[in-house]
Amino acid sequence: IYCILKHLCCSYEGNILKGKKQLNYIPQNTPSGTRGCLQVESDLPSDSPFYKIIHFTIPINPVTKKNSMQIVEGSKTGKKKVIPSKPFLRYQSEAGLFMRSYNIDEPVNIRALYYMKTIREVDLTNLHEALHDIMQERRCIVNDNRSIVVSTDGSRVLYDPVNPRTEVYIEFYRDYEDPFNKKE
Repeated sequence: IYCILKHLCCSYEGNILKGKKQLNYIPQNTPSGTRGCLQVESDLPSDSPFYKIIHFTIPINPVTKKNSMQIVEGSKTGKKKVIPSKPFLRYQSEAGLFMRSYNIDEPVNIRALYYMKTIREVDLTNLHEALHDIMQERRCIVNDNRSIVVSTDGSRVLYDPVNPRTEVYIEFYRDYEDPFNKKE
């Protein structure tokens, strides 16, 4: 059903309502000949720890932020500074095209399935840092601190040489108590 809906939505600009799911196709000029993404919002049963999930796919090979950082000299101060690599900067601009500005400012679990093109070793935490920073830059989330991104449960690094991508599930907690804001 997902593939059929994705196919039907590819030329549609707007919302499609189906039961309790709201499907939003975000058309755009996308990099590397890839297509726009289908974003799914769904309400969940009351016994779930989450009350809503937003799902979207970034259909390009995931890239970490920390590999091959560049040292450059500041144009105004002349001081040296470290900036992300060119592959990451390209990934950041391309991946951002597949995100919507939700301005999420409540506790969420961001479950990410990173399907890598190669079997090289990669740190899950570095992939998370890159994804969360891009999500913050695109205003998908207001901040990537512990008050908003409270967990990344269920995230994995997987292998898919044919279709590298990142499947992102933003899961909104139903009843979350911040342990750092407890009144004594």
